[in-house]
Amino acid sequence: MGLSIDEYRKVPKTILRDQLWYQYEAIGVGIITFSAIILGYPALLIFGGGVLIDGFRHAKKGENLKQQYKKGVRVSSRNM
Repeated sequence: MGLSIDEYRKVPKTILRDQLWYQYEAIGVGIITFSAIILGYPALLIFGGGVLIDGFRHAKKGENLKQQYKKGVRVSSRNM
């Protein structure tokens, strides 16, 4: 966004979050519309499937970290 740390601290967090959310939302809607119009319906399934698989992978990683933590292994945030 091009803000220095001091400038970033002065801006209310909700405004920054809203701005980022609208940007992501617009990009997401654009990608979905583009894939539906240009590439056809299967592209939506492929993109959606990729997002789902990625989500499952992250969830599995988190589950593994929880199991390690229960066993007493020290878990750092870098592993997440």
